[in-house]
Amino acid sequence: MEYEDDELDAMLRTFEFPGEDPMAIQAFLAQSAFAERVMERVVEAHDHLRKAIIWAVFTCLNLILLGILGTDHYITGRYFGVEETLAQFFFLFLGISALGGIFGLILTVDTDWFTRWAKRHI
Repeated sequence: MEYEDDELDAMLRTFEFPGEDPMAIQAFLAQSAFAERVMERVVEAHDHLRKAIIWAVFTCLNLILLGILGTDHYITGRYFGVEETLAQFFFLFLGISALGGIFGLILTVDTDWFTRWAKRHI
């Protein structure tokens, strides 16, 4: 815990605070565009979360479709008939699509929390 406090103190020493005057504080915040930067980060995090949810839904639907169609012999026999090659191609496509969804989900997940957790516990 002391390590975080030292790091915070070092970072805070680099800022020049305007004092206790409310007008000076408002001028400082307006000059640094503090509110705008915070809102940009909130919107960015919201968009990031939306993309992760879309990838997760796509991956889940792919895996469900792959599981249902791959385990039901009636469906595969009815739709693909004796064309075993067509069925293999279809399930290969679904498998590659599911792997792509998993890869996309991994790339869109925010892993900053893990870095912060690792710094605290190492």
